[in-house]
Amino acid sequence: MVRILGVWLYIKAGASRELANIVLHASKAIVGLTLTAVKTMLATAGVEMQIPCLQVPRDVRSAYQNHFVEPEFTRTVCCSGCFKLFPDKTNIPTKCDWKASPKSRKCLTNLWRKQYTQSRLKVVPRCHYTTQSFKEWLKWFLQQKSIDDALHSTNRHTFDDPFIAGSTMRDTHDSPAYRELYGGTQSAYNLVFAVYYDSFNVYGMKIAGA
Repeated sequence: MVRILGVWLYIKAGASRELANIVLHASKAIVGLTLTAVKTMLATAGVEMQIPCLQVPRDVRSAYQNHFVEPEFTRTVCCSGCFKLFPDKTNIPTKCDWKASPKSRKCLTNLWRKQYTQSRLKVVPRCHYTTQSFKEWLKWFLQQKSIDDALHSTNRHTFDDPFIAGSTMRDTHDSPAYRELYGGTQSAYNLVFAVYYDSFNVYGMKIAGA
């Protein structure tokens, strides 16, 4: 519980790592003193009690790693100037070699920087492009109760309450074209993914004067 409290403060409540660590240390001390007091009181009554050793990490990041599974991420070296990706980790140049055209100049942005640690000096990429495994994300997405309820609600509206031709369409789900996306599979988990880009305005942006 002490570990979960520290992680909750750090992730959900927006507390700093330093504050979360202080809470971990303080909670460990409070629980330890409480158990010691209980042991002393029981000893006066002739009851022996063994105090368990509290395994509370010193850093909230360790507490998180011990109790929660990190999502599966892929970090690809990326140029901070032109954003070219270098997926081959064994063959990354010192400077970016991207060119807009065969005869144009190379980008030549430095891809590496020096990082000082407690033990040594090492060279690390200056920029990464991070992506998440779609399979792992989809698993997490479908485990959310609100998403699961919404999928079943949409499925019932689409198949159990069919749209009558000629009546007024009141929702996107009433569109015959929308229903055709599902094909012949009437399952709540027959998912269709699309990309939505909300910026194209063929008539111009009246507010901005365009």
